[in-house]
Amino acid sequence: DQIIPRPDDMRIGGPPPWAELSPAERVIDLATLRDRLAAMGEPVVIDGPVPVASPRQSAVLAPLYDGADGPAVVLTRRAAHLRNHRGEVSFPGGRADPGEDALTAAIREAREEVSLDPALVEPLGELDHLSTVTSDSFIVPFVALLPGPPEDLVANPEEVAAAIAFLASEDAAHPSAGMYGFE
Repeated sequence: DQIIPRPDDMRIGGPPPWAELSPAERVIDLATLRDRLAAMGEPVVIDGPVPVASPRQSAVLAPLYDGADGPAVVLTRRAAHLRNHRGEVSFPGGRADPGEDALTAAIREAREEVSLDPALVEPLGELDHLSTVTSDSFIVPFVALLPGPPEDLVANPEEVAAAIAFLASEDAAHPSAGMYGFE
């Protein structure tokens, strides 16, 4: 079971930014994504609902690739025995080691968690930074491109229960939209 702690003053957000787009405008292709990430300005630091006094420096990687049914992203399901984020679906990532920059930490963590080969990772951009309530972490997210579907991903049972590919399709009626596990 997944338990996600929420602040008492939590509220449901508004519609996603793409809610008003037509189905054709919602199509995601990695070439356009690459161009948009290159054109982005500096990342914004987003404070969470509870300010983090002494945050743990962390980073995550959103590794994207062109799959047979369209763009997909590698996710993990966190192991059930972990103290924080147990059972949650997340991007590969974790705490930075002392002196380690955020991108290096994100790539290292992806290798440790799901055996993602760092040589396959092409960083595309850095997204807005945020703080978490549950683990007092300051997270720097990165988007990266893989040359194709990753092979030989192996979930490290000390950290994750599974490596997951999530198809980026917005069309829920499409038979392949959604998640599937790597064997």
